[in-house]
Amino acid sequence: MIHKSVLLMEAIDGLNIKEGDIFVDCTVGGGGHLEEVCRRFGSKVSLIGIDLDPDAIARASARLEHFKCPIRYAVGSFRNIDTILLHSGVSKVDKILFDLGMSS
Repeated sequence: MIHKSVLLMEAIDGLNIKEGDIFVDCTVGGGGHLEEVCRRFGSKVSLIGIDLDPDAIARASARLEHFKCPIRYAVGSFRNIDTILLHSGVSKVDKILFDLGMSS
């Protein structure tokens, strides 16, 4: 079963992502938000996906492999975002999403 992101369009619209942005999804989960950004922008944005659950990262990676999106994944807590970004070679980001709540 694929998780359906709640308020997906509203969240992505509200972030006002633009071409060239570096977007970080700090709670990848099922990958729904990353997928929508990939649909809209393809390779015109850089994406970083973070999740504590390695299985969530694996599922999202498999789900999104057919997109031509540059996505870097990291297993870890968003509270360590500074270290994760440093190890990814990223010194600044443009947009960050935290989808906090129950995982289904």
